[in-house]
Amino acid sequence: EWPSTNPDAFAGVDVAVIADMGNVTLGHPTFTTQLRGIVNANVSVQTLAEPRHSGMFGGPAPDALMVLIKLLATLVNDDGSCAIAGIGESEWDGVDFPEPAFRALAGVEPEVPLVGKGSLASRLYSRPAVNVIGLDAPEVATAGNVVIPRARGTISVRIPAEVDAKDAMKALREHVQTHTPWGVPVEFEPLMEANGSAVKIGGRAYEAFGRAMQAVFGVEPTQQGQGGSVPFVANLAEQLPDIEILGVGAQDPLARIHAPNESVDLAELQSTVLTQALFLSELGATWEPS
Repeated sequence: EWPSTNPDAFAGVDVAVIADMGNVTLGHPTFTTQLRGIVNANVSVQTLAEPRHSGMFGGPAPDALMVLIKLLATLVNDDGSCAIAGIGESEWDGVDFPEPAFRALAGVEPEVPLVGKGSLASRLYSRPAVNVIGLDAPEVATAGNVVIPRARGTISVRIPAEVDAKDAMKALREHVQTHTPWGVPVEFEPLMEANGSAVKIGGRAYEAFGRAMQAVFGVEPTQQGQGGSVPFVANLAEQLPDIEILGVGAQDPLARIHAPNESVDLAELQSTVLTQALFLSELGATWEPS
């Protein structure tokens, strides 16, 4: 159930605990207060009816894969930052993300530079990030000497919390349609769009959960943003503007979310469960609905 599709199911809800987040480091309890949104789309190019010999036809016959490569390259500036006009950005005003920790967690090779502009935390939380997450093209192992007739790629753009996903999708479409080289037609297929969110900090539930965190972990809780997207949070905040949303959970920096070897630290999980139990105990004993 989503608040926008079944508002009656959420009537009277004062607090939502979204346990899909995690701590900034193991053992340091954390509220996630900001999430980026996302827009995904497929871009397809067809230049020939079928493959043609690259010696006999290469040159004037446009290579669909080369068209797509040139198009995709326009999505980012020379420094790796987003080049799509109309998608805003801001500077993260919280604690920065240490570069050595990021490199270790992301597995960036020592000789490979990081890309983008602004603080590292801004690049992760409050600025757009463009990635090509899929590509249909001939495999190297079976490549033939032909001009490629068709190619397709999937573009994923993570957008800041203050950017509307519909506006971002429109900006992405316009960029693709105006930057395809040589006047070649391009097909744009929207896949998904979801707004990000910046939740309010403070409130009775927030303070109660913070006390539970400190009691279990022995450390004062902190706050962080996250570059990922949880569309339900934005939907909840839009439909229930007065609700308290607590972004917490047992995820940790080494969890490798969405990877084949995704994991969870068992001690972190146990502490998180205990924290939520203490929070619910206090909530049940003291809470008076607004």
